[in-house]
Amino acid sequence: VASASVSHAELAVERCFAVTRSAPALPFQLDDASRTEAEIEASEATERPFSRVPIEQRLDHRWIDLRAAPAGSVLRVRSAVCQLFREA
Repeated sequence: VASASVSHAELAVERCFAVTRSAPALPFQLDDASRTEAEIEASEATERPFSRVPIEQRLDHRWIDLRAAPAGSVLRVRSAVCQLFREA
C-alpha cells in the first residue's frame, strides 16, 4: 500500500475468528426488489411467477433495498446533482 506509513511490512494470519455470523438467507432477493410491477404481472401466467416484495418488508430491510437498481439510481442522480452544486 503506497499511501500507508509502513509499506514494507507483511502480515501472516494464523487464525481468524468470526465474531458474529450472518443469517443463512436474506429476507428477500435483490432480483425480486429490482423487478417492475409489469414484469411481476407478466410472470403470473407462467409456471414460475416472480414473487412480490411488500413495501413493509422493503422498508424494514432498507439496506438491501438500496442495492436494487431503481433505488440506487435515484441516489446516484442525487449525488451527481449535489456534486454539480459543489463545483459551481
